[in-house]
Amino acid sequence: ALDHLRVRAWAALSTILHNRAVTGSGGSLDDAARYTSRAVVLGERVLEAARGPGETHSAMRDLGRALYSHGVVLITQGKWPEAEKASRKALELLDRVATDGGGAFLQQRAGYLVGLAACLTYQGKDREAEELYREAHSISDATLGPSHPNTVATLFRLATLLQKTGRCVPLDPTPQPPLLHLMNAFSTGS
Repeated sequence: ALDHLRVRAWAALSTILHNRAVTGSGGSLDDAARYTSRAVVLGERVLEAARGPGETHSAMRDLGRALYSHGVVLITQGKWPEAEKASRKALELLDRVATDGGGAFLQQRAGYLVGLAACLTYQGKDREAEELYREAHSISDATLGPSHPNTVATLFRLATLLQKTGRCVPLDPTPQPPLLHLMNAFSTGS
C-alpha cells in the first residue's frame, strides 16, 4: 500500500515541478523527469507484485497516471519518441482499467489522446495526430459541450495541425465570436 502512495506522490510532485518550471516560478524539468521516472519504475514493480483483480486494477491506474505525467515532462523536454512511448502505454493502461465508458473516463481519455497527438505532431506524424485530435475533440464536445475550454483547446490544436498541413482554409477576416470562427475553419478545411 505504501508503494502505491509513493507512485501517486512522485507523479503528483513531478506535475507540480513541471508546472512551476514551465511558468517560470521555480521547479526544474530535470527534477520533474527524475520523479516521473521513479514513479514509473516503482509503478511497474507494484503492478508485477499485484495480487488479485483489485490490486492489479489499482496498480495499472497508478502506473498509467505516472506514465502520462512522464510523457508530459518528456514532451516539454523535446524528447518526442520517449514521450510517445510513455503516452501510448498510459493510454493502453487507461483503456484496460476502464470499468465503464462514463464521462470521467472519457474526459481522461481525451486528455491522454491530446498528449499523444502532441508527441506525434512534433515528430511529423500528422495523419495519426489528426485522428487522435478528432477523437479527443469528439469526446470533449460530447461530454463537456462545444464551448468548454478543453473542447475549444482541442479544436484549436486540430485546426492548427490542419493549417500546418495545408488542409485548412484561412480564416475569414470578418469579425465573429472566437469559437464560431474556429469552428468555421475546422468544418471547411477537412
